Amino acid sequence: MTHERTQHYNYFNLKSFTSDLMLEFESLKELIRYFESQNVKTVYRVRKSETEVDGFGMPSKGGFFYHGSMGFRSLEDFNSSQKHGFPDAETFYLAQRAGYRHFDDYSLACTNGITEKSDFDELVSGGFREGFADYEEARKKGEWKWIPDGIRNPAELFTHAKTNGFTTYTDMATACSLGFQTMAEFDIAIEKGFANAADYAEGKEKDFDTGEELAFARKHNLRNRDDAKKFLNLEEAGEEGLAHDAKVLLILLSKLPQAKKVSINKLADKFFEEMETMKDADTGTLPAWFTLQLQEGKPALVNFLKKDAVKNYGLYDTDGEFFETVSLQSRKLVIDGSNVAFATKKATEKKPKVANLLLVVEALKKKGIHDITVIADASLRHRLLDKDELPRLEELCTYLEAPAEKSADVFIIQMVKREHCLLMSNDTFREWKVADPWIAENIDYYRVAFLIEGTNVILPDFDI
Repeated sequence: MTHERTQHYNYFNLKSFTSDLMLEFESLKELIRYFESQNVKTVYRVRKSETEVDGFGMPSKGGFFYHGSMGFRSLEDFNSSQKHGFPDAETFYLAQRAGYRHFDDYSLACTNGITEKSDFDELVSGGFREGFADYEEARKKGEWKWIPDGIRNPAELFTHAKTNGFTTYTDMATACSLGFQTMAEFDIAIEKGFANAADYAEGKEKDFDTGEELAFARKHNLRNRDDAKKFLNLEEAGEEGLAHDAKVLLILLSKLPQAKKVSINKLADKFFEEMETMKDADTGTLPAWFTLQLQEGKPALVNFLKKDAVKNYGLYDTDGEFFETVSLQSRKLVIDGSNVAFATKKATEKKPKVANLLLVVEALKKKGIHDITVIADASLRHRLLDKDELPRLEELCTYLEAPAEKSADVFIIQMVKREHCLLMSNDTFREWKVADPWIAENIDYYRVAFLIEGTNVILPDFDI
């Protein structure tokens, strides 16, 4: 890198001078050029006071070579003002006091009301001075239409950007190219995985939290978050290959009272009522994604009740034209492992015990239930008071642990949704009911309570 050579002078201050021969140069620039050609180092400065300089010169050959100061206090100041485009000394010193070296920068700040040099430094460091040309080109192409008209220079662009949270031109250009108007909106949308402002706006309108949820909705033609919840709840239910209306029927059968006979006419009425809840509230029609296999009405319903997929919930009697639900003892049951392990009447006993789980599983088997799965948090194993008893529990039932850092509740609820099995827990799942409407509406149909009293387990739901 080459550096421009700067001439520095030694000054001697004069109050006044008298000369029979005074050569006044055409301009201060010409005087400096002469000094440089003669390699002059010493300059006489004629001044009225410390800050008011009349001119500069040097005695030579019986005369005095001279030019007025033009308001400059030194020749170095004059050279600097020329180099950086200042029109006069007054502007140069005003800019200097404000901290500006270049006239264009000072003019830009003054024209646009930037009073603090720190603000201007932000403009420069943020790339708005160089980025303004790029911005103008984008506006000519019809891009960034939401930035108001009338932005004429980098300072106005910087002010607009700062008002909307942008600290650099690059950030603003990136956000604006994706349709975002503020940095806050851009940050939130990108963090949530939305590709651009249009997707983010659509996601908010349809109540989707992430770009992934929106992409899923588009893939399956889902209208909004509520529509997506309906879709997912039905997708998780029953066997693969069943149409959505058949899954609605299976869920209905799973919630019927145990060991009861329901006439086919009453069952059909309940099914049609459930199908009404599947319709969009504003259009009164089933969602576009909703598939059908029972659209022929009661005959199709009867044929489906004869299939193996229904046997877990009851049997259809052809002669009597009724559906008889199975007893609770015939259902699959999942146990909330942590809830049962911690169950105790004594406030002093805080540790979870395998013994509680063994008591409950053995009591269930005595009631005739044999398809039993325990799902517990991964951390439960390390907290058990009697962990040596775990192998015995694993011999009596299926024991599953949720992955580390993942709540067992997630997998318990998923199993209930998918298989419509019974759930043994004294937990009311209050927080889950707030987050998921399906749980709020359905979980209590499947949940059975228990009470451990000494070595006895009370199961009131199985004694009905």
